[in-house]
Amino acid sequence: MHNNPNILLIGSQTAENNKFKNILESHQLNVICTTNPETYYGEPHVVQPDLLIVDVGVDSIEYDILKIERFLEQKAYTNIPFYVLSSDPLLENRIDSLHRGAIDYIQKPFPILELVYKVKNLIRFRELVRTNSFHLPIDVSTLQNEDQLFLNKFIQYINMHLKEEFTFEDVARHCLLSRSKLDKLTRRLTGKSPSQFVREYRLEIAVQLMKQGVKSMKQISQETGFTSLSYFSISFKNWKGVGPKSYLYGINSTVA
Repeated sequence: MHNNPNILLIGSQTAENNKFKNILESHQLNVICTTNPETYYGEPHVVQPDLLIVDVGVDSIEYDILKIERFLEQKAYTNIPFYVLSSDPLLENRIDSLHRGAIDYIQKPFPILELVYKVKNLIRFRELVRTNSFHLPIDVSTLQNEDQLFLNKFIQYINMHLKEEFTFEDVARHCLLSRSKLDKLTRRLTGKSPSQFVREYRLEIAVQLMKQGVKSMKQISQETGFTSLSYFSISFKNWKGVGPKSYLYGINSTVA
């Protein structure tokens, strides 16, 4: 994935699209606007998007989602995740959009930063997987869409609550699953329990922050959701075999 990912913003409201585009681009995201995704079919010069944001109309939500499904059936676009934006308050349409593969359904009006951070969190996860910075025992690109959707939504929830404690009942509700289904899916796809998966994801993010060399270990432990520096250090040592400071020293020595 690129340093500045490409987002295809699809919607009929040109003025609103331009507003979203300007704000997203102010956060180092490349945004391409279109009112019809079908215009992208077979165009070799068009940049392939990393993510779709679909602004659907209240009166045409089912038709708009069907168009997106047709778009995503194209071979080059099969695994592209998408968000749905809509002012439609009906729960059944929200559930239907998620069932059809949307990463999330964001009801308007909403704080624009909510969309910005959800997009950046998803991109961060996909980049970690792509570069093998976040280790999974599987190739995510080979998964069925519903399995990719589950992992994306699970990671999205962790990112939204990275500094906080949460229950797996909360995660299950976010993923529209039962608690037992969440446990089974996580173990099948990652080989880890949900608690181990979350803990190691937090530690992976901590490693990225450590490499930046800006924050203290205490700050990093707080930003990645560990209740104390000692718990962070113990968890890190159990994971890597050495404490965080020794690990960082080893990285810096290798680089030098």
